[in-house]
Amino acid sequence: MDTVVPNGERKGSLRSRFFPPDEGGFIAVWIALTITVLLAFAGFAIDLGNWYLQIQRTQRAADAAALDGDALLPGNVTLARQAAYQALLNNKVDLADANAALANSDCSGGNPCIAPVAGEPTQMEVRLGTTVTNVFLRFVGVSTTKTFVREAIADHRTGLHMNTGKNGLGGPEPDDGSGLWMAPDAVATDNNYWINISGGGASKVGGDRFSSKVCNNNPGAQAALNPRDGCSGNTNDEYGAENYNFIIHVAAASGTGYLQIEGYDPGYNKDPGCATDGSDPKCPADEYLYSSSDIPWSTPGNLPTTYFNLYKTATDTVPMTACYSFAPILSGTPKWELVCPSISIDLSQENEYVLRVTTNDGVGINHFQLRVGVTSGGSPASMDAAHVALSQSIINVAADKSMSIFDNTDGIANFRMAQIPTEWAGRTIHFQFYDAGDQYDASGSGGPVGTISLDGDVDGPKNFLSGNCEYSPPASPLTSLVPAGSGPTGCGVTVDEPHFNGQTLQFNWNVPASYSCTIVGTTNCWLYVHLDMDGVVIDDTTWSLLEPEMPLRLVR
Repeated sequence: MDTVVPNGERKGSLRSRFFPPDEGGFIAVWIALTITVLLAFAGFAIDLGNWYLQIQRTQRAADAAALDGDALLPGNVTLARQAAYQALLNNKVDLADANAALANSDCSGGNPCIAPVAGEPTQMEVRLGTTVTNVFLRFVGVSTTKTFVREAIADHRTGLHMNTGKNGLGGPEPDDGSGLWMAPDAVATDNNYWINISGGGASKVGGDRFSSKVCNNNPGAQAALNPRDGCSGNTNDEYGAENYNFIIHVAAASGTGYLQIEGYDPGYNKDPGCATDGSDPKCPADEYLYSSSDIPWSTPGNLPTTYFNLYKTATDTVPMTACYSFAPILSGTPKWELVCPSISIDLSQENEYVLRVTTNDGVGINHFQLRVGVTSGGSPASMDAAHVALSQSIINVAADKSMSIFDNTDGIANFRMAQIPTEWAGRTIHFQFYDAGDQYDASGSGGPVGTISLDGDVDGPKNFLSGNCEYSPPASPLTSLVPAGSGPTGCGVTVDEPHFNGQTLQFNWNVPASYSCTIVGTTNCWLYVHLDMDGVVIDDTTWSLLEPEMPLRLVR
């Protein structure tokens, strides 16, 4: 029925006004298509958002796994891979995906994996796959699932170590009848030195920068020249600032075996039955130094005990193996002795240990050497020729950051300070030498001088330091008292006992950005410390390598 309006027109029905004839079907189709398109876009947005969410979660899990695993490299690869796997689980990675990565220890292909990067023992690679289920997109023809693979590589450099390229420190290696373990010296004058450690009651002027508690700053001619670096009155402010840690690196071989760590004359031995005046390069010549004077080899009082302990890393405070301590003796024949129990080792994996040497507050200085060997098999065995050859090929012993050294050989001695790979190009490496140059003439006046310098390979390319070395002399007032000619010559300095006693000098090597050297075993890339001393050398000194550490980080 039509409605009559006041002006006489007829008003159509509501149906005719909103749904004109022949248009109702089109509107229905249009609405249906619009809803379909909107649902498709909504579904795509939801599934695409889920893709990015899962990709981010997978990448974060791979990053965390690579970092956790890399923190244990170089070392036990099995433990490093397990740490990476655990990080995946901690980040809620699907168990099947985590297991797929753990199952593959070779990342050379494109499959999921957890493994050290080939040729880069400090890098850990994690490649992780994850499969995402599409909830909406499958209704518009997209695959039901989508698989993504994410990758992460972590790297770090723990820093350079004072290194000899051998399975021991000290030399020449004394033979007490038990045979020689260490590889021959690289050059004829290489490694004429002993490891040195003082008791806490010994004077810092004796040459140990970090183990001596007292400074011997009594008035006198020597004290006037040398105010003793790092001292407040008679207190050594640097005591305990560095531990004496020795890094034992064992490259992967095969099978199982036992690690043998020995020290030659590892405890204080006042009278070792050899010439303790410094004239016998094979004599430990342990010293007794009062805290109030510099008199060596006097009647002993409270002598130091020396302690050895083995740790997994240099920052650990609880040893993985409690080793042995050596009480002082007044007279004994020096010999090689185990400083730790024989340690079972998986030779199929790369391993690293830290031997820490400490003393109590005794008054005295202990000189010793270290050597490390490995025997293969299921129980400790003697070091026969085959075991010696194996040890020389897979073991390297180095000092971490600082090392106190006793040099009792006049003339020339060379010490392999560190191997410098290409990775250190463009950086500055700092070397410090404390209390260098103790030597005496026949009258004991301390007149002779010597030189201490840095040089490139003695047994390879030389002079790669040229033009890039800076010398920082000891602090004032000593600077004005250095004898004429004591400035740097290339990368070296002339030293004598009156002016450098108790002082710290520093070399800075600005490694050229163009520097390149690929380390091949122990044959190249060495930076040497070169000593050339006159007179009778009785020099306890502390060397430090202040390397620029490269922290744990993601590189991909």
